Amino acid sequence: MELCTEFLIHIDKRGGIATTDDSFKNLLMSNSDIKIINKHIDYQGKKYSFAMQSGDIQDMEVRFYHIFIKLELKIEEEQNCFEDEKFKSYQKLLTAVKQIFYGKGTRDDGRMLLENNAVSFEILWDDVSLLCSQKAYPLIYKIENLMRKLITKFMLVNIGTEWETRNIPDAMKNGKIKMKTNARETGYLYQRDFIELSDYLFKAYPMKRCSINDLMETKDAPESIPYEKLKDYFLISNWDRYFKSILDVDSEKLKKQWKELYDLRCDIAHNNLFSLSNYNQVVKLTDELTPKIQAAIEKLDEIQIDSEDRERVFEANASPEELVGIFLRMYNNLFNILLDLAAGYSFLVSIPRIGRFHSILHILEILRANGYETSDEAFKELKGVTYLRNKLTHSSQYWDYNPSFISGHIYIIKKWIDFFESEARKYHELCILNETDYSNTDDAIPQD
Repeated sequence: MELCTEFLIHIDKRGGIATTDDSFKNLLMSNSDIKIINKHIDYQGKKYSFAMQSGDIQDMEVRFYHIFIKLELKIEEEQNCFEDEKFKSYQKLLTAVKQIFYGKGTRDDGRMLLENNAVSFEILWDDVSLLCSQKAYPLIYKIENLMRKLITKFMLVNIGTEWETRNIPDAMKNGKIKMKTNARETGYLYQRDFIELSDYLFKAYPMKRCSINDLMETKDAPESIPYEKLKDYFLISNWDRYFKSILDVDSEKLKKQWKELYDLRCDIAHNNLFSLSNYNQVVKLTDELTPKIQAAIEKLDEIQIDSEDRERVFEANASPEELVGIFLRMYNNLFNILLDLAAGYSFLVSIPRIGRFHSILHILEILRANGYETSDEAFKELKGVTYLRNKLTHSSQYWDYNPSFISGHIYIIKKWIDFFESEARKYHELCILNETDYSNTDDAIPQD
């Protein structure tokens, strides 16, 4: 195996430093550990292949030097090359060359050139970076999919089997939002970025959102409010909520390590230089993270979540697209409940014709116009819900909306579902008492 590193250096000849091939080699040999003899460069007693191209740039007082430094490894050395002494020395040689121009060399010539903008130093090719990337990526690939395994099993087993599909918006199904072609084969989490995976475990969220009504209920409360009444409003991550009690792992440290690994993964994915120290950091992080994630997978059976909390966990971990699906599903639920209410009310007050309804707000307006008492609070909040629904159904730009904004409207719908479900039930019971059958809503609410 051959490893080659190529450097391109531009030097302003007006500085009087390294203006010829020999003077440039002398600049490199300003480091006493470096010796250049013919086609070899010697560093601390170990020899490597050396080649150089040079020339003047036309119409400029600039000379360029393109140097090649190569390391030959035998087949038996390739297997564990990072531990090979010649490889380690090669790494040190490359660092020494860089330091001559980056300001940490053994003499001031390189630093002076750099500080006076008289030199530019570029790495044209780096096989060490390529090799380190190739060895690091399988480790990242493995830990990333182990995290997907944990999250998928947690969401499927502990939260529910339909969490992936039940709230995908119609726009996504109809192709307005393009998913990867193999989405059905790989699963929903394979459409999520590496760093997004950690949000499922480490993003803090409340189990309940504090509304104005919640605050009003506490205004006459005693000075001290019991913890049990407050805990659902605290921002707590799934890890701290469900895993902390069964695993002695610091979630903040785990989140930080995952972010560090993400940054290293991006270096590989974006073809940035990737050093041996970067590779060693990947090894260190994956060695620390793997047993923690594996232990969490093995402890999933010990986590018990009631049905109400399962719904909240799902909503809290939903993406904007998923939240839109939840919102639209619940909007339609409320719409149908208000249809039942309107049907029962229209029979009881003998409204001959109500007409076709376009939205929940339209139903409330018609009911109000015909004597049904609707609170200003309901009208105001559901006006906002209707506006959001109209915006979402006529646009695929879900990312324009803050997820917390959509979540807030989901909680508003939930509140009024409970209220109007009770109202619809009340009018249904009154119809029964009056022996009125309004199950045929075509008679109760004639269509235009």
